[in-house]
Amino acid sequence: MTTLLEARAAANEGMARATAHADEDIPGWSDAALAYIHSYALSHDRFTGWMVTHTAGLTGSVPVKSGKCWGILFVKAQKLGWVKKDGYAQDPNRHMNPCPVYRSLVYREAA
Repeated sequence: MTTLLEARAAANEGMARATAHADEDIPGWSDAALAYIHSYALSHDRFTGWMVTHTAGLTGSVPVKSGKCWGILFVKAQKLGWVKKDGYAQDPNRHMNPCPVYRSLVYREAA
């Protein structure tokens, strides 16, 4: 039986592999995507990861690639103190399964 720590480590490893693959395809992709998360957090108080990736794809700001390659970047954004998990919402791209809602810790309300 897999422990919770083993499962979390496997998930992080998979996300890191996906992100490394995205950087191989598009050099600097993860830096651009992380900067996009920060920019999004500056202008949005609460959001889900799929909102960020969907908006990035619509605006063409950062190629979306796979949602898996964004996952480790949200972990990094939490470690950098930009966002923190603040509940769950349904993800329309994952058969309405729960996904984290992030609260921005860098949000700047528009004047």
